[in-house]
Amino acid sequence: MMLTLSLLALWSAKPAVEKPPSMSETAKLFFLAGEIPKAQDWARACLKREPKLCGPLNKWLAEYAFLASRVDEFTPEQAREFIELDKKIAPLAQGKLTKLVVERYVTKPFETAKARANGDEKNALAMLEKLLVIDPKHEGALELQKAIRGRLDGGR
Repeated sequence: MMLTLSLLALWSAKPAVEKPPSMSETAKLFFLAGEIPKAQDWARACLKREPKLCGPLNKWLAEYAFLASRVDEFTPEQAREFIELDKKIAPLAQGKLTKLVVERYVTKPFETAKARANGDEKNALAMLEKLLVIDPKHEGALELQKAIRGRLDGGR
């Protein structure tokens, strides 16, 4: 009898319904997917409901969208700013467009500098200096820079 009542209670219980994402979370999801105009729409729409969250988010998205329109002509400082905005908008994940910028302005130049480290040291150092403006804590670039400088200074 007790088992029957327990089973009836379980069957009659309503399934837990997950809460849908908030407007600011929805804006961030669109941002992560690379849908910047939709992210901006959601951020603007949520200004009245979540002003503390959506005010800064709206501003960061506007700055990000402005920079995204100039991604092909970034200076190292603009690339750094773009990546920093990504971290402000979605601290736990990197947006689709930011991944492309990191590949273009950090990953590929680092790989090229590594390839040039033996034989074209001065060019490799110049590349690393630009890369370190974008990502000052890039461990691989810092190590390679130190190694190249050590070889150049030791060779004198």
